[in-house]
Amino acid sequence: MVRMNKKQANTTKIIFAVVLVTVQLFIVQASHAQNQTRGLLRDLKQEVVQEKKEIVKEKTQNILEQVKNVIKEKIKKHIKGTLTAMTGNVLTVRQGQTNLTIRTTDKTKFKRKFGGISSLGEFSINDQLIIIGNRNADSTEIEASYIRNMSIQRRFAVFVGEVTAKSSSVLTLKTESRGAQTAIISSNTTYKEKNKTITFADIQIGDKILVKGELWDRASDKIDAKAVLRLNTRKPATVTQAPEGL
Repeated sequence: MVRMNKKQANTTKIIFAVVLVTVQLFIVQASHAQNQTRGLLRDLKQEVVQEKKEIVKEKTQNILEQVKNVIKEKIKKHIKGTLTAMTGNVLTVRQGQTNLTIRTTDKTKFKRKFGGISSLGEFSINDQLIIIGNRNADSTEIEASYIRNMSIQRRFAVFVGEVTAKSSSVLTLKTESRGAQTAIISSNTTYKEKNKTITFADIQIGDKILVKGELWDRASDKIDAKAVLRLNTRKPATVTQAPEGL
Protein backbone atom coordinates (compact mmCIF):
# COMPACT_ATOMS: atom_id res chain seq x y z
CA MET A 1 0.00 0.00 0.00
CA VAL A 2 1.20 3.41 -0.96
CA ARG A 3 1.40 5.70 1.99
CA MET A 4 0.68 9.42 1.56
CA ASN A 5 2.48 11.96 3.56
CA LYS A 6 0.63 14.62 5.48
CA LYS A 7 0.85 17.19 2.72
CA GLN A 8 -0.54 14.82 0.12
CA ALA A 9 -3.40 13.84 2.43
CA ASN A 10 -4.38 17.46 2.94
CA THR A 11 -4.25 18.09 -0.78
CA THR A 12 -6.49 15.10 -1.40
CA LYS A 13 -9.00 16.33 1.16
CA ILE A 14 -9.05 19.75 -0.43
CA ILE A 15 -9.59 18.29 -3.90
CA PHE A 16 -12.34 16.03 -2.58
CA ALA A 17 -14.04 19.00 -0.87
CA VAL A 18 -13.82 21.07 -4.04
CA VAL A 19 -15.32 18.24 -6.10
CA LEU A 20 -18.08 17.75 -3.55
CA VAL A 21 -18.91 21.45 -3.53
CA THR A 22 -18.84 21.51 -7.33
CA VAL A 23 -21.21 18.57 -7.53
CA GLN A 24 -23.55 20.18 -4.99
CA LEU A 25 -23.49 23.45 -6.92
CA PHE A 26 -24.22 21.54 -10.12
CA ILE A 27 -27.14 19.78 -8.47
CA VAL A 28 -28.49 23.08 -7.11
CA GLN A 29 -28.12 24.77 -10.48
CA ALA A 30 -29.76 21.81 -12.24
CA SER A 31 -32.64 21.89 -9.79
CA HIS A 32 -32.97 25.64 -10.23
CA ALA A 33 -32.87 25.27 -13.99
CA GLN A 34 -35.51 22.54 -13.79
CA ASN A 35 -37.72 24.79 -11.67
CA GLN A 36 -37.24 27.61 -14.14
CA THR A 37 -38.15 25.28 -16.99
CA ARG A 38 -41.27 24.17 -15.16
CA GLY A 39 -42.17 27.77 -14.50
CA LEU A 40 -41.68 28.68 -18.14
CA LEU A 41 -43.78 25.72 -19.26
CA ARG A 42 -46.49 26.66 -16.76
CA ASP A 43 -46.49 30.27 -17.94
CA LEU A 44 -46.55 29.14 -21.55
CA LYS A 45 -49.45 26.80 -20.86
CA GLN A 46 -51.37 29.60 -19.13
CA GLU A 47 -50.71 31.88 -22.10
CA VAL A 48 -51.97 29.23 -24.52
CA VAL A 49 -55.10 28.63 -22.41
CA GLN A 50 -55.74 32.37 -22.16
CA GLU A 51 -55.26 32.77 -25.89
CA LYS A 52 -57.73 29.96 -26.55
CA LYS A 53 -60.22 31.62 -24.21
CA GLU A 54 -59.85 34.89 -26.07
CA ILE A 55 -60.36 33.14 -29.41
CA VAL A 56 -63.48 31.33 -28.12
CA LYS A 57 -64.79 34.57 -26.62
CA GLU A 58 -64.26 36.42 -29.88
CA LYS A 59 -65.97 33.68 -31.90
CA THR A 60 -68.87 33.57 -29.43
CA GLN A 61 -69.31 37.33 -29.66
CA ASN A 62 -69.33 37.11 -33.46
CA ILE A 63 -71.94 34.34 -33.37
CA LEU A 64 -74.08 36.33 -30.91
CA GLU A 65 -73.88 39.36 -33.17
CA GLN A 66 -74.98 37.28 -36.14
CA VAL A 67 -77.88 35.82 -34.13
CA LYS A 68 -78.91 39.30 -32.98
CA ASN A 69 -78.87 40.55 -36.56
CA VAL A 70 -80.99 37.61 -37.71
CA ILE A 71 -83.48 38.22 -34.88
CA LYS A 72 -83.64 41.92 -35.68
CA GLU A 73 -84.24 41.10 -39.33
CA LYS A 74 -87.00 38.66 -38.36
CA ILE A 75 -88.61 41.25 -36.09
CA LYS A 76 -88.61 43.76 -38.93
CA LYS A 77 -90.47 41.23 -41.07
CA HIS A 78 -92.90 40.28 -38.30
CA ILE A 79 -96.20 42.13 -38.79
CA LYS A 80 -99.37 42.14 -36.68
CA GLY A 81 -102.48 43.76 -38.06
CA THR A 82 -106.19 43.67 -38.90
CA LEU A 83 -107.48 42.39 -42.21
CA THR A 84 -109.48 45.17 -43.90
CA ALA A 85 -109.82 43.95 -47.50
CA MET A 86 -109.20 40.94 -49.74
CA THR A 87 -108.88 40.92 -53.54
CA GLY A 88 -107.79 37.61 -54.96
CA ASN A 89 -104.46 36.74 -53.41
CA VAL A 90 -103.84 40.30 -52.18
CA LEU A 91 -104.73 41.37 -48.64
CA THR A 92 -104.92 44.82 -47.12
CA VAL A 93 -103.87 44.83 -43.48
CA ARG A 94 -104.04 47.80 -41.13
CA GLN A 95 -101.18 48.17 -38.67
CA GLY A 96 -101.79 51.18 -36.46
CA GLN A 97 -102.48 54.01 -38.89
CA THR A 98 -100.72 52.34 -41.81
CA ASN A 99 -102.32 50.18 -44.50
CA LEU A 100 -100.07 47.40 -45.78
CA THR A 101 -100.45 45.44 -49.00
CA ILE A 102 -99.84 41.73 -48.41
CA ARG A 103 -99.24 39.59 -51.46
CA THR A 104 -99.61 35.82 -51.13
CA THR A 105 -98.20 33.17 -53.44
CA ASP A 106 -98.48 29.42 -53.87
CA LYS A 107 -95.60 29.16 -51.37
CA THR A 108 -97.35 31.14 -48.62
CA LYS A 109 -98.22 29.02 -45.59
CA PHE A 110 -101.54 29.73 -43.84
CA LYS A 111 -102.16 28.72 -40.23
CA ARG A 112 -105.00 29.02 -37.73
CA LYS A 113 -104.59 30.30 -34.19
CA PHE A 114 -103.40 26.99 -32.74
CA GLY A 115 -101.34 25.92 -35.76
CA GLY A 116 -103.92 24.10 -37.87
CA ILE A 117 -103.60 24.38 -41.65
CA SER A 118 -105.73 27.19 -43.05
CA SER A 119 -106.40 28.94 -46.37
CA LEU A 120 -107.56 32.31 -47.66
CA GLY A 121 -111.04 30.85 -48.00
CA GLU A 122 -111.33 30.80 -44.21
CA PHE A 123 -110.32 34.46 -43.78
CA SER A 124 -112.82 37.22 -43.00
CA ILE A 125 -112.64 40.99 -42.68
CA ASN A 126 -111.46 42.14 -39.21
CA ASP A 127 -109.48 38.95 -38.61
CA GLN A 128 -106.28 39.47 -36.62
CA LEU A 129 -103.22 38.34 -38.59
CA ILE A 130 -99.55 37.70 -37.92
CA ILE A 131 -97.48 37.96 -41.10
CA ILE A 132 -93.88 37.13 -41.96
CA GLY A 133 -92.44 38.07 -45.32
CA ASN A 134 -90.12 40.25 -47.37
CA ARG A 135 -90.82 44.00 -47.51
CA ASN A 136 -90.21 46.26 -50.43
CA ALA A 137 -88.15 49.46 -50.20
CA ASP A 138 -90.92 51.66 -48.75
CA SER A 139 -92.04 48.89 -46.34
CA THR A 140 -95.73 49.11 -47.27
CA GLU A 141 -95.85 46.04 -49.51
CA ILE A 142 -94.95 42.57 -48.26
CA GLU A 143 -94.64 39.25 -50.03
CA ALA A 144 -95.89 36.88 -47.33
CA SER A 145 -94.18 33.58 -46.67
CA TYR A 146 -96.29 32.85 -43.57
CA ILE A 147 -99.67 34.12 -42.32
CA ARG A 148 -101.23 33.06 -39.06
CA ASN A 149 -104.88 33.95 -38.49
CA MET A 150 -105.35 34.47 -34.76
CA SER A 151 -109.13 34.82 -35.15
CA ILE A 152 -109.97 31.37 -36.50
CA GLN A 153 -109.61 28.09 -34.69
CA ARG A 154 -110.73 24.53 -35.00
CA ARG A 155 -113.39 24.23 -32.35
CA PHE A 156 -116.29 21.84 -31.97
CA ALA A 157 -118.61 24.68 -31.01
CA VAL A 158 -122.30 24.62 -30.23
CA PHE A 159 -124.43 27.77 -30.33
CA VAL A 160 -128.07 28.04 -29.32
CA GLY A 161 -130.17 31.04 -30.22
CA GLU A 162 -133.09 32.55 -32.06
CA VAL A 163 -132.95 32.99 -35.81
CA THR A 164 -133.01 36.72 -36.56
CA ALA A 165 -132.10 36.68 -40.26
CA LYS A 166 -131.91 34.17 -43.10
CA SER A 167 -130.46 34.14 -46.60
CA SER A 168 -129.61 31.43 -49.11
CA SER A 169 -126.40 30.43 -47.31
CA VAL A 170 -126.49 32.16 -43.93
CA LEU A 171 -128.44 31.92 -40.71
CA THR A 172 -128.02 34.70 -38.15
CA LEU A 173 -128.93 33.80 -34.61
CA LYS A 174 -129.00 35.72 -31.36
CA THR A 175 -127.32 33.78 -28.56
CA GLU A 176 -127.34 34.51 -24.85
CA SER A 177 -123.63 34.03 -24.16
CA ARG A 178 -121.96 35.00 -27.45
CA GLY A 179 -124.30 37.61 -28.87
CA ALA A 180 -125.04 37.50 -32.58
CA GLN A 181 -123.46 34.58 -34.47
CA THR A 182 -123.50 33.87 -38.18
CA ALA A 183 -123.90 30.25 -39.24
CA ILE A 184 -122.49 29.59 -42.72
CA ILE A 185 -124.59 27.00 -44.53
CA SER A 186 -123.11 24.55 -47.04
CA SER A 187 -124.37 21.66 -49.11
CA ASN A 188 -123.11 19.32 -46.37
CA THR A 189 -125.14 20.93 -43.56
CA THR A 190 -127.76 18.62 -42.06
CA TYR A 191 -131.11 19.69 -40.52
CA LYS A 192 -133.22 17.94 -37.90
CA GLU A 193 -136.18 18.57 -35.62
CA LYS A 194 -136.45 16.06 -32.81
CA ASN A 195 -135.98 12.70 -34.56
CA LYS A 196 -136.96 13.69 -38.07
CA THR A 197 -134.99 15.19 -40.91
CA ILE A 198 -136.03 18.62 -42.17
CA THR A 199 -134.63 21.01 -44.78
CA PHE A 200 -133.16 24.49 -44.83
CA ALA A 201 -136.50 25.79 -46.10
CA ASP A 202 -138.16 24.64 -42.85
CA ILE A 203 -135.97 26.99 -40.77
CA GLN A 204 -137.73 30.32 -40.33
CA ILE A 205 -137.02 33.60 -38.58
CA GLY A 206 -138.06 33.32 -34.95
CA ASP A 207 -137.15 29.64 -34.65
CA LYS A 208 -134.93 28.57 -31.78
CA ILE A 209 -132.10 26.46 -33.18
CA LEU A 210 -128.91 24.72 -32.13
CA VAL A 211 -125.95 24.99 -34.49
CA LYS A 212 -122.94 22.65 -34.39
CA GLY A 213 -119.74 23.58 -36.18
CA GLU A 214 -116.02 22.87 -36.31
CA LEU A 215 -114.43 26.11 -37.51
CA TRP A 216 -115.16 29.33 -35.62
CA ASP A 217 -114.00 32.84 -36.47
CA ARG A 218 -114.04 34.79 -33.21
CA ALA A 219 -113.40 38.14 -34.94
CA SER A 220 -116.34 37.99 -37.34
CA ASP A 221 -118.47 35.65 -35.15
CA LYS A 222 -118.88 33.10 -37.92
CA ILE A 223 -119.17 29.34 -37.63
CA ASP A 224 -119.34 26.72 -40.34
CA ALA A 225 -122.65 24.95 -39.71
CA LYS A 226 -122.23 21.19 -39.85
CA ALA A 227 -125.61 20.47 -38.25
CA VAL A 228 -128.70 22.54 -37.42
CA LEU A 229 -131.28 21.29 -34.92
CA ARG A 230 -134.61 23.14 -34.69
CA LEU A 231 -135.60 23.09 -31.02
CA ASN A 232 -139.07 24.60 -31.38
CA THR A 233 -141.14 26.30 -34.05
CA ARG A 234 -142.09 29.93 -34.08
CA LYS A 235 -144.72 31.08 -31.67
CA PRO A 236 -148.05 31.38 -33.47
CA ALA A 237 -149.21 34.92 -34.02
CA THR A 238 -151.95 36.06 -31.65
CA VAL A 239 -155.15 37.02 -33.45
CA THR A 240 -157.09 39.78 -31.77
CA GLN A 241 -160.80 39.94 -32.67
CA ALA A 242 -162.31 43.33 -33.27
CA PRO A 243 -164.99 44.40 -30.76
CA GLU A 244 -168.56 43.89 -31.95
CA GLY A 245 -170.47 46.86 -33.17
CA LEU A 246 -167.52 48.48 -34.95
